[in-house]
Amino acid sequence: MAALRDHNRPNHNDACNSISFGTLDTNNFEMHPTQVGLIEKDSFSGSIEEDAHAHLRKLKNTVAMKKWNGFSEDTLRLMLFPFSLTSKADRWLNVHPPNTFTTWDALAKAFLAKYQIHTLQQEDGEYLGEAWDRYKYLIASYPH
Repeated sequence: MAALRDHNRPNHNDACNSISFGTLDTNNFEMHPTQVGLIEKDSFSGSIEEDAHAHLRKLKNTVAMKKWNGFSEDTLRLMLFPFSLTSKADRWLNVHPPNTFTTWDALAKAFLAKYQIHTLQQEDGEYLGEAWDRYKYLIASYPH
């Protein structure tokens, strides 16, 4: 039986394992650092000024720029998504239990539920009707 202190030790295998992309044949797979750099360049921190929907759209577009044989775009999005997060958003991803997200759709829905709609605030000088229109846009853009 393990001692209680052993359960509190960090394990490098637990790092960002909230995302699972199943078994992959990585023999023919190599990602160039510049491709990861493209993802990191437009990172999302979870601040109120950021647009979560736009972040996911940019990630999808960046992944679609290059094809890797044997890998679906959804799998590539799952693999690259952690590189697109910093600060609060990175912490949000890492607190989920192992294998929480096994599909891109599930991850995108959870991410938008956390960072999209609840962060809406009426901007300085913005009319209530304008804020309401933005809210309706966010609701409509949420993947159902």
